[in-house]
Amino acid sequence: MEIAKQFYSACLEGKLSESDFEIDNKGKVQQKLIVLPVLSELLYNNCMIGNFINSGICIKADYFVGNTKAVLSVGFRTGKSVDFPVSLYNEDVRKLSKPTNKVLAIFVKNYQQQNYTECTYLSKGQEIQKLPISESIRKNIQIENKKGVDKI
Repeated sequence: MEIAKQFYSACLEGKLSESDFEIDNKGKVQQKLIVLPVLSELLYNNCMIGNFINSGICIKADYFVGNTKAVLSVGFRTGKSVDFPVSLYNEDVRKLSKPTNKVLAIFVKNYQQQNYTECTYLSKGQEIQKLPISESIRKNIQIENKKGVDKI
């Protein structure tokens, strides 16, 4: 788990080098590289989330988030203050997790920013102000609009 945290920190700081990558002879790196171009799309499309079920796959993830097009799933470990990604998987999220729940909204922010300033995905029929979000998270969402900044 510590290696994943270090890799993620180096990624955020723009300090990754060739020595941070290991290429195996099992084809796993190639599988990850195939889905890498669609990783950014995950923040803008319908997706699901669920607790990881260990179905014989050796992945140290607590939960997975994935799109519903069966292209990409990202495994996360739960940290003390922030969860961090540990795996990129070319599999339908519904095969990796149970129960699987629909993601209602996705908010993004720069890693150094405290507040989320953009909603990149909002599920059909949902309103940002009526989402079932804990108060601790709600206080960090400030969506910019044409008139200024709205806290939800």
